[in-house]
Amino acid sequence: MNVSAGGPSLPWEGKAKGADKAIVLGIMLSAVYGFATLPLIPMLIDSHPVLLAAIRGGTTSIVNLGARAGTGDGNLIVAMLIGIPAMMMFDWAYWWAGRRWGERGLHLMMGESRKTESRLARVKHWTHKYGAVLVVISYWQPVPNPLVYAAAGWAGMRLATFLVLDILGTLLWTGTWAVLGYSIGQPVVSAVKQFAHYSNYATIALVVVIVARQIWTTRRQVMDANRRTAAEAAAKAAPAID
Repeated sequence: MNVSAGGPSLPWEGKAKGADKAIVLGIMLSAVYGFATLPLIPMLIDSHPVLLAAIRGGTTSIVNLGARAGTGDGNLIVAMLIGIPAMMMFDWAYWWAGRRWGERGLHLMMGESRKTESRLARVKHWTHKYGAVLVVISYWQPVPNPLVYAAAGWAGMRLATFLVLDILGTLLWTGTWAVLGYSIGQPVVSAVKQFAHYSNYATIALVVVIVARQIWTTRRQVMDANRRTAAEAAAKAAPAID
Protein backbone atom coordinates (compact mmCIF):
# COMPACT_ATOMS: atom_id res chain seq x y z
CA MET A 1 0.00 0.00 0.00
CA ASN A 2 1.72 3.15 -1.18
CA VAL A 3 1.50 6.52 0.53
CA SER A 4 1.77 9.51 -1.72
CA ALA A 5 3.94 12.46 -0.88
CA GLY A 6 0.84 14.58 -0.33
CA GLY A 7 -0.40 12.22 2.34
CA PRO A 8 -3.09 9.54 2.30
CA SER A 9 -6.77 10.17 1.67
CA LEU A 10 -8.30 7.09 3.23
CA PRO A 11 -6.31 4.36 4.98
CA TRP A 12 -7.82 1.51 2.96
CA GLU A 13 -7.83 0.70 -0.75
CA GLY A 14 -11.12 0.79 -2.59
CA LYS A 15 -14.35 0.22 -0.70
CA ALA A 16 -14.16 -0.10 3.08
CA LYS A 17 -14.56 -3.68 4.30
CA GLY A 18 -16.10 -4.86 7.55
CA ALA A 19 -12.78 -4.79 9.39
CA ASP A 20 -12.14 -1.21 8.26
CA LYS A 21 -15.56 -0.14 9.49
CA ALA A 22 -15.00 -1.89 12.83
CA ILE A 23 -11.72 -0.04 13.34
CA VAL A 24 -13.26 3.32 12.47
CA LEU A 25 -16.18 2.60 14.79
CA GLY A 26 -13.84 1.66 17.64
CA ILE A 27 -11.78 4.84 17.22
CA MET A 28 -14.90 7.00 17.02
CA LEU A 29 -16.39 5.35 20.10
CA SER A 30 -13.16 6.04 21.96
CA ALA A 31 -13.58 9.78 21.42
CA VAL A 32 -17.34 9.77 22.03
CA TYR A 33 -16.99 7.74 25.22
CA GLY A 34 -14.39 10.13 26.59
CA PHE A 35 -16.58 13.15 25.91
CA ALA A 36 -19.79 11.50 27.11
CA THR A 37 -18.33 10.45 30.45
CA LEU A 38 -16.59 13.77 31.14
CA PRO A 39 -19.59 15.24 33.02
CA LEU A 40 -19.51 12.25 35.38
CA ILE A 41 -16.31 13.52 37.00
CA PRO A 42 -17.88 16.26 39.14
CA MET A 43 -21.04 14.20 39.60
CA LEU A 44 -19.39 11.04 40.96
CA ILE A 45 -15.85 11.82 42.08
CA ASP A 46 -16.92 12.59 45.64
CA SER A 47 -20.10 10.55 46.05
CA HIS A 48 -19.22 7.41 44.04
CA PRO A 49 -15.47 7.44 43.34
CA VAL A 50 -15.12 3.70 42.70
CA LEU A 51 -17.94 3.77 40.15
CA LEU A 52 -16.36 6.75 38.39
CA ALA A 53 -12.98 5.00 38.17
CA ALA A 54 -14.64 1.83 36.84
CA ILE A 55 -16.52 3.77 34.15
CA ARG A 56 -13.86 6.23 33.10
CA GLY A 57 -10.51 5.46 34.70
CA GLY A 58 -8.34 8.55 34.59
CA THR A 59 -5.58 9.97 36.73
CA THR A 60 -7.85 12.15 38.86
CA SER A 61 -10.06 9.23 39.83
CA ILE A 62 -7.10 6.99 40.63
CA VAL A 63 -5.39 9.61 42.80
CA ASN A 64 -8.66 10.23 44.60
CA LEU A 65 -9.17 6.53 45.37
CA GLY A 66 -5.58 6.22 46.54
CA ALA A 67 -6.01 9.21 48.84
CA ARG A 68 -9.21 7.77 50.28
CA ALA A 69 -7.39 4.51 50.94
CA GLY A 70 -4.73 6.53 52.75
CA THR A 71 -7.38 7.94 55.08
CA GLY A 72 -8.86 4.51 55.77
CA ASP A 73 -11.85 4.98 53.45
CA GLY A 74 -10.97 2.55 50.69
CA ASN A 75 -8.53 -0.05 49.45
CA LEU A 76 -5.24 0.67 47.71
CA ILE A 77 -5.42 -2.48 45.54
CA VAL A 78 -8.87 -1.44 44.31
CA ALA A 79 -7.51 2.02 43.54
CA MET A 80 -4.73 0.49 41.44
CA LEU A 81 -6.88 -1.98 39.50
CA ILE A 82 -10.42 -0.66 39.13
CA GLY A 83 -9.71 1.82 36.32
CA ILE A 84 -7.61 -0.44 34.09
CA PRO A 85 -10.44 -1.92 31.95
CA ALA A 86 -11.89 1.52 31.21
CA MET A 87 -8.51 2.96 30.31
CA MET A 88 -7.79 0.05 27.93
CA MET A 89 -11.27 -0.21 26.49
CA PHE A 90 -10.48 0.95 22.95
CA ASP A 91 -6.73 0.35 22.72
CA TRP A 92 -7.33 -2.68 20.49
CA ALA A 93 -8.80 -0.43 17.78
CA TYR A 94 -5.57 1.55 17.44
CA TRP A 95 -3.45 -1.61 17.41
CA TRP A 96 -5.72 -3.06 14.73
CA ALA A 97 -5.53 0.16 12.70
CA GLY A 98 -1.75 -0.13 12.58
CA ARG A 99 -1.89 -3.85 11.85
CA ARG A 100 -4.41 -3.57 9.03
CA TRP A 101 -3.68 -0.16 7.50
CA GLY A 102 0.07 0.02 7.99
CA GLU A 103 1.70 3.36 7.28
CA ARG A 104 -1.57 4.89 6.14
CA GLY A 105 -2.98 4.28 9.61
CA LEU A 106 0.02 5.97 11.19
CA HIS A 107 -0.32 8.91 8.80
CA LEU A 108 -3.99 9.24 9.67
CA MET A 109 -3.24 9.47 13.39
CA MET A 110 -0.29 11.82 13.04
CA GLY A 111 -2.06 14.25 10.74
CA GLU A 112 -0.53 16.02 7.80
CA SER A 113 2.25 18.55 8.27
CA ARG A 114 5.74 19.24 7.00
CA LYS A 115 7.18 17.28 9.92
CA THR A 116 4.96 14.21 9.56
CA GLU A 117 7.43 12.15 7.54
CA SER A 118 10.36 12.79 9.89
CA ARG A 119 8.22 12.06 12.94
CA LEU A 120 6.87 8.91 11.32
CA ALA A 121 10.40 7.74 10.56
CA ARG A 122 11.39 8.16 14.21
CA VAL A 123 8.28 6.34 15.44
CA LYS A 124 8.96 3.43 13.08
CA HIS A 125 12.63 3.27 14.09
CA TRP A 126 11.94 3.21 17.83
CA THR A 127 9.03 0.78 17.46
CA HIS A 128 11.20 -1.72 15.61
CA LYS A 129 13.92 -1.49 18.27
CA TYR A 130 11.89 -1.09 21.46
CA GLY A 131 8.28 -1.84 20.58
CA ALA A 132 7.48 -3.82 23.74
CA VAL A 133 9.10 -1.22 25.99
CA LEU A 134 7.24 1.63 24.28
CA VAL A 135 3.88 -0.04 24.91
CA VAL A 136 4.70 -0.56 28.60
CA ILE A 137 5.84 3.04 29.10
CA SER A 138 3.27 4.54 26.72
CA TYR A 139 1.74 6.72 29.46
CA TRP A 140 5.14 8.16 30.38
CA GLN A 141 6.53 9.29 27.02
CA PRO A 142 5.59 12.23 24.77
CA VAL A 143 4.19 10.25 21.83
CA PRO A 144 0.37 9.91 22.06
CA ASN A 145 -0.72 6.47 23.23
CA PRO A 146 -2.89 5.71 20.16
CA LEU A 147 0.10 6.25 17.90
CA VAL A 148 2.25 3.91 20.01
CA TYR A 149 -0.45 1.23 19.86
CA ALA A 150 -0.90 1.66 16.09
CA ALA A 151 2.86 1.47 15.59
CA ALA A 152 2.94 -1.77 17.58
CA GLY A 153 0.33 -3.25 15.26
CA TRP A 154 2.15 -1.97 12.19
CA ALA A 155 5.40 -3.56 13.43
CA GLY A 156 3.71 -6.98 13.61
CA MET A 157 3.19 -7.34 17.36
CA ARG A 158 0.61 -10.04 18.07
CA LEU A 159 -2.64 -8.98 19.73
CA ALA A 160 -2.11 -11.22 22.76
CA THR A 161 1.37 -9.80 23.31
CA PHE A 162 0.08 -6.27 22.88
CA LEU A 163 -2.72 -6.75 25.41
CA VAL A 164 -0.37 -8.20 28.04
CA LEU A 165 2.05 -5.31 27.60
CA ASP A 166 -0.82 -2.83 27.60
CA ILE A 167 -2.10 -4.22 30.91
CA LEU A 168 1.36 -3.94 32.43
CA GLY A 169 1.78 -0.37 31.20
CA THR A 170 -1.63 0.70 32.45
CA LEU A 171 -1.01 -0.95 35.82
CA LEU A 172 2.31 0.87 36.09
CA TRP A 173 0.48 4.16 35.53
CA THR A 174 -2.49 3.53 37.84
CA GLY A 175 -0.27 2.02 40.54
CA THR A 176 2.00 5.05 40.57
CA TRP A 177 -0.85 7.53 40.90
CA ALA A 178 -2.73 5.44 43.44
CA VAL A 179 0.35 5.24 45.66
CA LEU A 180 0.91 8.97 45.25
CA GLY A 181 -2.65 9.69 46.36
CA TYR A 182 -2.24 7.23 49.24
CA SER A 183 0.87 9.05 50.44
CA ILE A 184 -0.86 12.46 50.38
CA GLY A 185 -4.16 11.36 51.87
CA GLN A 186 -6.57 13.87 53.37
CA PRO A 187 -5.48 17.00 51.45
CA VAL A 188 -6.42 15.29 48.19
CA VAL A 189 -9.80 14.19 49.57
CA SER A 190 -10.55 17.75 50.73
CA ALA A 191 -9.52 19.21 47.38
CA VAL A 192 -11.77 16.72 45.55
CA LYS A 193 -14.76 17.79 47.64
CA GLN A 194 -14.18 21.42 46.66
CA PHE A 195 -13.69 20.46 43.04
CA ALA A 196 -16.96 18.50 42.93
CA HIS A 197 -18.82 21.42 44.48
CA TYR A 198 -17.74 24.08 41.99
CA SER A 199 -16.99 22.30 38.72
CA ASN A 200 -20.39 21.10 37.45
CA TYR A 201 -21.15 24.12 35.29
CA ALA A 202 -17.57 24.49 34.11
CA THR A 203 -17.54 20.84 33.03
CA ILE A 204 -20.79 21.18 31.09
CA ALA A 205 -19.46 24.24 29.28
CA LEU A 206 -16.21 22.41 28.50
CA VAL A 207 -18.09 19.44 27.04
CA VAL A 208 -20.11 21.73 24.77
CA VAL A 209 -16.94 23.42 23.48
CA ILE A 210 -15.10 20.12 22.96
CA VAL A 211 -18.00 18.45 21.15
CA ALA A 212 -18.53 21.48 18.89
CA ARG A 213 -14.83 21.61 18.03
CA GLN A 214 -14.70 17.86 17.37
CA ILE A 215 -17.70 18.02 15.04
CA TRP A 216 -16.13 20.90 13.11
CA THR A 217 -12.73 19.18 12.91
CA THR A 218 -14.20 15.84 11.81
CA ARG A 219 -16.33 17.48 9.14
CA ARG A 220 -13.31 19.34 7.76
CA GLN A 221 -11.21 16.15 7.72
CA VAL A 222 -13.93 14.22 5.89
CA MET A 223 -14.28 16.99 3.29
CA ASP A 224 -10.49 17.12 2.78
CA ALA A 225 -10.32 13.33 2.47
CA ASN A 226 -13.13 13.31 -0.11
CA ARG A 227 -11.38 16.00 -2.16
CA ARG A 228 -8.09 14.09 -2.10
CA THR A 229 -9.87 10.85 -3.07
CA ALA A 230 -11.58 12.59 -6.00
CA ALA A 231 -8.28 14.10 -7.12
CA GLU A 232 -6.52 10.72 -6.96
CA ALA A 233 -9.33 9.07 -8.91
CA ALA A 234 -9.13 11.78 -11.57
CA ALA A 235 -5.35 11.41 -11.80
CA LYS A 236 -5.65 7.63 -12.27
CA ALA A 237 -8.34 8.03 -14.90
CA ALA A 238 -6.42 10.62 -16.93
CA PRO A 239 -4.13 8.16 -18.84
CA ALA A 240 -7.11 6.06 -19.84
CA ILE A 241 -8.80 9.14 -21.36
CA ASP A 242 -5.67 10.03 -23.35
